[in-house]
Amino acid sequence: MLDRKRLIRLTPLGYRVVEENLVIEVPQTRKPDIRTLRHDAHVTSVRFRLAEIWTGSWLPEKAIKQEDFPRVPDGLFIFPSGKKVAVEVECTAKSRARFLRLLEDWRRIDVKLVLYITTAQYVFRVIQKYLSDGPQNVPFALVRWEDLQNGEPPPVWTLNGPVKVFNRKEY
Repeated sequence: MLDRKRLIRLTPLGYRVVEENLVIEVPQTRKPDIRTLRHDAHVTSVRFRLAEIWTGSWLPEKAIKQEDFPRVPDGLFIFPSGKKVAVEVECTAKSRARFLRLLEDWRRIDVKLVLYITTAQYVFRVIQKYLSDGPQNVPFALVRWEDLQNGEPPPVWTLNGPVKVFNRKEY
């Protein structure tokens, strides 16, 4: 499906076995939405890639919801210092109004950075435009998954120009 990786669906018995051994519930739908599966596969790939670059732990969306966090990103990368980077994987462009509302929410939340990772060039350009027009006091960065996934991590795009956020192991 994503980079030719396979998707495995569980039988009802397999699902019960997984549920008995997990800390959080794993919802099972009858027919998976391909867009959601693709997004979730990207989030998982991003999680593993960031774990190669940074020292810290990943808190997934489901666990963030249980923590009653004010805004729920796709994941939070939490450093040993306690500082947090919110990670948003964007496969499609949201409306401008919706995106700017999200930025306003992030302005009031204690995170070191909101890292947007896009899976398509057109989404990168749209979000870049939204960020340029949005609130200036939100700590955000933008990078394409294509540039981040292999080799030396690239600088990220910010309003102040390119920044090397991946050159440190932790914040």
